[in-house]
Amino acid sequence: MAAGSVAAVDAWRAATAHPRPCEFAEPRGELLSHGDTLTRAWAALTDPGAETIGDIGGSRFVLSRSCVLFAGRFSGTGEPHVVIVEPTIDGYHELLRVAEVRLPESGAALRAGAAHSRLLASELDRGVVLPLSGRFLVGDEDAGAARVATGHDGFRGFADATVEADGVVELGAVPDRALAPSAQGDDVAAVVVVTTAQGPRAALVPVVPVPEGGPPSRPTVTLAVDGTATIDEATLHVVAPVLPLLTADPRFLAALDRVVQPTSLLVTTAAAAGGVRVEVTISYGFTRPAVPAFAYLVRDGAAESLPSP
Repeated sequence: MAAGSVAAVDAWRAATAHPRPCEFAEPRGELLSHGDTLTRAWAALTDPGAETIGDIGGSRFVLSRSCVLFAGRFSGTGEPHVVIVEPTIDGYHELLRVAEVRLPESGAALRAGAAHSRLLASELDRGVVLPLSGRFLVGDEDAGAARVATGHDGFRGFADATVEADGVVELGAVPDRALAPSAQGDDVAAVVVVTTAQGPRAALVPVVPVPEGGPPSRPTVTLAVDGTATIDEATLHVVAPVLPLLTADPRFLAALDRVVQPTSLLVTTAAAAGGVRVEVTISYGFTRPAVPAFAYLVRDGAAESLPSP
């Protein structure tokens, strides 16, 4: 009888298990306290037989290390989405596994994952692209409006990002993997500018092909221009012409490796004959050999590559 009671308690715990809300970032969404939704999401995420889009990292998420970053419905309607993250510390770096689970009213749940390696204590300060829906989850809890420019038009203009939920916006540059392939759209690079208490902050969201041939990786990399990360759109318009060349350069894509992702792109501008010289250096937050740098000349809104500095 005692053994049966223990087994029953274990089964009950397993049936009601779900991660706690995150503490290292601001958890968001109107379903954060909805235990049944979180339990269903956790069961779907840890089901070894469920199909996964993208990268979960080869192993099941661990309950004690995982936490809920978002639980809610986009635009207040539709099926719930739950975002669960699992940080694992390795020295000065942290492997941040991000999983997004969509819970239909009936039928199997959909799940997708992505892995990001970042410096410790910088887990979400650049925001994160959700691996299933393609939405952008803002990392800064004080963030307000977001504006987006994309490679669809060569980063020529910024537009207001559509707000899907608290801290979640639509970039218009990342496919929704839950849709049929013909309705997903293309992956294109984007720049997102988020209003914060410290001023506007910008992040580049490039498209990085993955070796295994799945959906491309969508890291977020902070932009710093002329020594400051507080960047307005007028400043970004000066450097925007170089972004189509930069984001298509194989050397740049190779530098965005999945072992350690860069913390920022350091951009400097200087007057040059007939235009502006723009130099871009990749920063990892620590000294790293053989980091490529890129140089361009911008004239009349068009950029051309120069020999690397």
